[in-house]
Amino acid sequence: MSDTIGSVMAVTGLAVSVIAMVFFIFMAFPGSGRCDIRRARLPGMWVAVGFSVWVVGLLWA
Repeated sequence: MSDTIGSVMAVTGLAVSVIAMVFFIFMAFPGSGRCDIRRARLPGMWVAVGFSVWVVGLLWA
């Protein structure tokens, strides 16, 4: 059973990380030559959470 939970965590964490990274890129760089860190904090945190879940899922799988 832990193999299934780990696999689901790994897939979910990877999906969250990739989607959050896309949002991070578009929110951090809205204009040319500009970087808006305030708008990119929330997606940046989701990238970190998704990456952490992905790593733990890989360890458990």
